[in-house]
Amino acid sequence: IKKIKKNVSPNINLKMIDDYKIDGDFVESRAFAFLAVRSVQKLPISFPNTTGCKKPCIGGELIKH
Repeated sequence: IKKIKKNVSPNINLKMIDDYKIDGDFVESRAFAFLAVRSVQKLPISFPNTTGCKKPCIGGELIKH
């Protein structure tokens, strides 16, 4: 958080999601689960408009042993 605050405009007021009585760990775990399901289904998880990538990107490959 300190690094983020250091690198953004001082006009931006950053707060932790927990300050709003929302469990940040729960939100993070749901986000990773969402990305995992999209990856398993070979759907993009990153898009040019949001991340600046050249084209929509999937989350990689699953390797079965």
